[in-house]
Amino acid sequence: MNKHIYEVDTGWLCGIIDGEGNFTIRIHFHETKSLGKRARFGPQLVICNSDLNIIEKAERILNAFEIKNRKYVVRRSLKNPNHQDLWHLIIMSTGLRILIPMVMPFIEKRREAELLMQVLDYSKSRGSSNPYTNEELIKIDELRKELISLHGNSAKKLSKNMAQECNIPKEELDKYIKKQRENSSNMVNYRYNK
Repeated sequence: MNKHIYEVDTGWLCGIIDGEGNFTIRIHFHETKSLGKRARFGPQLVICNSDLNIIEKAERILNAFEIKNRKYVVRRSLKNPNHQDLWHLIIMSTGLRILIPMVMPFIEKRREAELLMQVLDYSKSRGSSNPYTNEELIKIDELRKELISLHGNSAKKLSKNMAQECNIPKEELDKYIKKQRENSSNMVNYRYNK
């Protein structure tokens, strides 16, 4: 890719990220026999638009930069014929590790990107049998709350949607995080008991 095309495509992508992008931290809970209930955090950037051409152009640019992504449609027109379908392009952890350093100097949502990079740093050394420490869970929750606060008026709705996305009631999510905070000094992490 020549330098001019790289700069134009990067600039266009930065504008789309600022205008249509949403940095989020998805929380997923799962049960294991040996560890019980565990949390996993999935930092992601979601670019959402009803114009498929915009989503496909962003997808082509990301693919040219070898940044993993996936695309799907939310069929709003099925519920209401007056609504347009929404296209989502999602960049998850592996892709974010490439994309964020590339666009960080040029985007307005710099602080949101920085918060995701901090969460990525926590998950970088995580293996499937290596749970987060209680201190890490508390820190990631603080980063998540700061990220939500940057979304302005939609912060409460976003928090509720995150709980719905995880298929758990928001109250249970809040209770889990509160329990982690209260018990952080009493609980012993599994990896230290091996």
